[in-house]
Amino acid sequence: MATMSTLSAVVNQIPFNGATIGGKPTPPPAPATSQHQRFYVTPKPVDHGEETPEQEMARLRAENAALKARKSSKLALKVSDKGAVSVYGLGRFPVTLYKEQMKRLMAAKDDIEFFMLENDCNLASKE
Repeated sequence: MATMSTLSAVVNQIPFNGATIGGKPTPPPAPATSQHQRFYVTPKPVDHGEETPEQEMARLRAENAALKARKSSKLALKVSDKGAVSVYGLGRFPVTLYKEQMKRLMAAKDDIEFFMLENDCNLASKE
């Protein structure tokens, strides 16, 4: 165990800026260091060679068409962790219903179609 004289000898070796608390000198605060440094990774640009603006627009249109074609794929059905039916492909998130809810919805198919026909002018469509 360190004695008081050993501790005071160590403390006397620490440089300080002259600040005092209760008449005793205090060492300066430690330099501020961030424990949570943030590192951002920026993607490297892909070199497409010497593209003219027209060639770049044609390439981008082709990429957009490929993405849209992939987006309008079939619906996918899965069983969720809790045993419900999840329908993927309608939007960003799946539509998940339990078996009884799905049966009620499917039984009301004709009513839903009739409602949509009646209110067609008020309904928005998303492509």
